[in-house]
Amino acid sequence: TILQTEEVVAPSIIPPASRKVAVLGKVSVSSQRKETFSEVLMTIDEILSLQRGQKGLIYSHTDELAQFIKENSVFKDDLLYHERRKLNEAMHLFKDMKPPSVLITTAAGGHGISLDDDLARFLIIAKMPFQDMGDPWVMVQPEAWKIYDTVSKVLQICGRVVRGPEDHA
Repeated sequence: TILQTEEVVAPSIIPPASRKVAVLGKVSVSSQRKETFSEVLMTIDEILSLQRGQKGLIYSHTDELAQFIKENSVFKDDLLYHERRKLNEAMHLFKDMKPPSVLITTAAGGHGISLDDDLARFLIIAKMPFQDMGDPWVMVQPEAWKIYDTVSKVLQICGRVVRGPEDHA
C-alpha cells in the first residue's frame, strides 16, 4: 500500500529566546575509545560550573557514558543517575532535590521526563542519539531515515526541559 501523507506546518508556541541551543565542540564519542569520555566530561563540567544554583538534565544516550560522568565529574555530588527501568523512582527523587542538582538519563528520547519550570533550566546532550549502525535492521534503512530518527530524538530530548510558552532553559 502507498501511504498518503500531507505536510502540516505549525509554528512553535515556545519563543526562540526560551529554547536556545549552543553546540559546544564536536567529539566522536565511542566506548571503544574511552579518552573521548574524558573530552566530553571536560565540556560538561564547564557547563555545570556556569549553571551553579540551577537544576538540569544530562542526556548521555549510553549507560556506560552516564556512569563515567557520574563517577568522574567534579560535580558528582550534584548528579543523580538512574539505572534502566528506574526512571520513575529517579524522577521522584530528582524533583525533591534542591539545586544545584542534575539528572543524568539514557531514557530513549527522554520519554517519561517532564522537567517544567525550575525543575530544569538547562540540558546537556552528551552524546547524540544515533542508532546502532551495526544493527542489521538499521543498516538497511535509508540515510534520510537515520537522519530523521536522530533529529526527532534530539527534538524530543530538548522538549523535556522547555515544556510550554512561559518556560525557558
